[in-house]
Amino acid sequence: MKHAEDGRPNHLGQAIALQMPSFKGGSFDAVVCQFAIMFFPDNVYGYAAALRVLKPGGSFIFNVWGARY
Repeated sequence: MKHAEDGRPNHLGQAIALQMPSFKGGSFDAVVCQFAIMFFPDNVYGYAAALRVLKPGGSFIFNVWGARY
């Protein structure tokens, strides 16, 4: 297991973006989504799912090919 600079263990979780109910709310410091947002059938739901699992002040990091998002 890798550790953060402050010695806390890092935990990595993987999920289907629109099916993250298995993760407890406020569980992550960051959510990273690479090129998937542009394929969400419901963008608002997808963003809400990502924000739900973030700790207060956490980061939602994503990238897309187009400027629509």
